[in-house]
Amino acid sequence: GARVRLHQSRGVPLRKINRIAVVSVLSGWLGLLLLSGLVFTWQPPPLPSSWPLHTAVLRGLGLGLLALCAAYLWLCHHSQGRSWRLRGAKFSCPSLPLALAQFVAGSGTWLGMSAVLAFFLPDEVPFTQVMAALFLSAGAGLVVRLPAGVGVIETVCIAVLGPQVGVSAVVAALVVYRVLYYLLPLLLALAVYALLEWRSPAGSTTHQETALPPLEPRKAWSLE
Repeated sequence: GARVRLHQSRGVPLRKINRIAVVSVLSGWLGLLLLSGLVFTWQPPPLPSSWPLHTAVLRGLGLGLLALCAAYLWLCHHSQGRSWRLRGAKFSCPSLPLALAQFVAGSGTWLGMSAVLAFFLPDEVPFTQVMAALFLSAGAGLVVRLPAGVGVIETVCIAVLGPQVGVSAVVAALVVYRVLYYLLPLLLALAVYALLEWRSPAGSTTHQETALPPLEPRKAWSLE
């Protein structure tokens, strides 16, 4: 889509565009796994009694997530030069420094999201509890597939944070959060994209260039 068009207009090969996309998405999930593991293990939030996730279950889940993070780093460290083939595509792990950078970048994204929401909530809400609410909503979003988690984030945050500060305070904070973290960046991105398209020479990106040809089996999903 738009990402492919912008990269190709600057001469970036499709192979590298796919690598950028894979690293970006994977970094976000790695940051989520790491922070969720830390929060659920050391400071699990109080949850509604009707939920099957009790404190012991959350702590066990947190330890499991931390184990996955450690396994990923171990795999990246010990699998250099190796690759795996799945359905015609060849996969290889990034180097250990790049894997660590993925955790840092992904964690920074989720910390920023939590900070935006926590800023507009009453002070008595612990920051780790705000983080936990967002992390639980991300997990729920894997089950209930809705664009941008519309309704999922609201439902989980109200259930987790509402009993402590009231539903109205949570809803108000979520509205501002949606505007600042979703709507404004979207409008800014659209404006920048329109400006770049307007400044691009006519015909610099053809329909043939924007079409996605078959990926090269050997290098398409390498993260190195």
